[in-house]
Amino acid sequence: MKTIIVKTENKVYPIYLGKNFLSKIGGFCLKHRFGKKILIITNPKPSRYYLSQVISSLKQEDFRVFVRVLSAGEVYKNLATVQSIYQNLIQHEFHRDDQILALGGGVIGDLAGFAAATFLRGIRYVQIPTTLMGQVDSSIGGKTGVNLSSGKNLIGAYHHPEFVLSDTATLKTLSKREILNGMAEVVKYAIIWDKRFFAQLKASFDAWITGDLSQTERFVERCIQIKATVVIADERESKLRSILNYGHTFGHAIESLGHYRGLTHGEAIAIGMQMAGKTAFLYGMFSRQELELQNSLLRPLSPTSKPRLSGSILMAKMRLDKKVKADQIRLILPRRIGQVKVVAQCPLALIEKGIETYQEN
Repeated sequence: MKTIIVKTENKVYPIYLGKNFLSKIGGFCLKHRFGKKILIITNPKPSRYYLSQVISSLKQEDFRVFVRVLSAGEVYKNLATVQSIYQNLIQHEFHRDDQILALGGGVIGDLAGFAAATFLRGIRYVQIPTTLMGQVDSSIGGKTGVNLSSGKNLIGAYHHPEFVLSDTATLKTLSKREILNGMAEVVKYAIIWDKRFFAQLKASFDAWITGDLSQTERFVERCIQIKATVVIADERESKLRSILNYGHTFGHAIESLGHYRGLTHGEAIAIGMQMAGKTAFLYGMFSRQELELQNSLLRPLSPTSKPRLSGSILMAKMRLDKKVKADQIRLILPRRIGQVKVVAQCPLALIEKGIETYQEN
């Protein structure tokens, strides 16, 4: 087991990374001096595979365990679901010294984290991500939130977990589409930060596509290191942390237009990064060679049938993004593999052309 420490101005917590140690969660909670009540928030798939061993481990350490199984999918990441979590917490008389445990992917982590951030003005919680997306990205950094019909993650709070436990053995139960979903974020980290990491991914990419997960723990660790470094430097996204949103302004708008159905988050972000790359190329800051190199890893992660998207309609949705400032769409655009830049005033006509020409390729 490896331990990576996230140390921000407001919180210090460990990320435990390894294999086949999920059954020891009770000892971790005891080590972190958890109160005696724990509400596990999960959904059907992780519930089926892991819930019994998690409950057993917690009960061995005399924790009182309650469970809330939520429907799976981004479409359920809303205030109505959070309200139902509050009702569970009230029903079981949870207090400020009690905890929530998120067992599942990014949607479960966001919902559990937001409920923990807002119930009684904040209770503790722990992240146990069981998806590649959760382990490399969403469980780290303290961002929690829910969607509105008008946009993704428009309601949220910063609330760091007490710890993150990433057991890479859980990835064996994922479908190929779920693996590809998480790989979009893995590729993102390489594009924004680490050219050498990108080369390593490219060298083993075909094996990943066909289900060879032998390099997974090493790649998950590198993504965690990159995100922890960025979060430590900029906890509240005042400057540097915004680079983690590469492709997300486009991708979130695509998800919102589709009412969070059809495309996975990773598929939408893979499209978004290609649109951002094309926009950067048209802007003169990203070479055609680098664009093609980026897209060689993103195309296999994109849906086989491209969704038809109107540039003007997508841009109208992008204007509702959290990162818009002074009515300007702020984009993260690549300069080269391993380096991106925040562009505060990219010409709107250029963005629209980037969207439209992506679809022509």
